[in-house]
Amino acid sequence: MTILAQKFPQVSVSCYDQADWYVERVDGGILHEQALTRQKPIVIQQTLAQFAQTHSLFKLMLIVDDTQTMQALKCQLDQFTGVINCQQAGNHYLEITSLRAQKAQGIMTLLESSELTLAEAAAFGDGHND
Repeated sequence: MTILAQKFPQVSVSCYDQADWYVERVDGGILHEQALTRQKPIVIQQTLAQFAQTHSLFKLMLIVDDTQTMQALKCQLDQFTGVINCQQAGNHYLEITSLRAQKAQGIMTLLESSELTLAEAAAFGDGHND
């Protein structure tokens, strides 16, 4: 997260656990997301890296205003390929999760537990990450 703060201070950074949305600071990207979702983030009094040490977080969300910053950020995060799952969602969102937290793996788990085949299932979504 230090890389984000140092090289991309204009990027809005937030994270999620199973119930809540957390931020270090409320900025333009967070206000925009809050208006869209009608959810209010919890502002934490420590860095997200420190917070992550004591909480079970499942996603880091980056909100990016422009395409140049998005491309530079994706290039920076490419060095972590094989360590994290990084997916662009729409034009302005980059979602970072564990490699194990991929939607395709979740679908396969559901199919196996339901004893369904791929031919018996359907899935759909609204973004690149789906």
